[in-house]
Amino acid sequence: MNMQDRPSYDDVVGEVLNFLLERAEYCQRLGVDKKNIIIDPGLGFGKSFEHNVELLKHLDKFTATDYRVLLGASRKAFLGKITGHAKPSDRDCATAATSALAVKAGVDIVRVHNVAMNIEQIKVANSVLSGGVG
Repeated sequence: MNMQDRPSYDDVVGEVLNFLLERAEYCQRLGVDKKNIIIDPGLGFGKSFEHNVELLKHLDKFTATDYRVLLGASRKAFLGKITGHAKPSDRDCATAATSALAVKAGVDIVRVHNVAMNIEQIKVANSVLSGGVG
């Protein structure tokens, strides 16, 4: 059995967020500077398709905390389920869509494989959201 076999949450967003906040606060109690703590909802790790979509839908809950947020959705299998692309390298456009959602939610860091594509997408999303160019 592995973490993907039967992932179960009553409230995936709340449970993942509370776990991450507990761990971040624990790190701070041990002396880790808050600026060195980054939380990551962990898309794809012990999550069902529905869990991953729900976490993406509620990224704002993570960015509303006092911690920086990282999103690592790049080429994940759940994107293949949405797009029909079995080959991970064919999921770069879907990854760019998750980066747009991340920008809108205020995520600080995105982990991606196709850096150039995501930089362009992030520039567009930032321009639209800020009402300007650049």
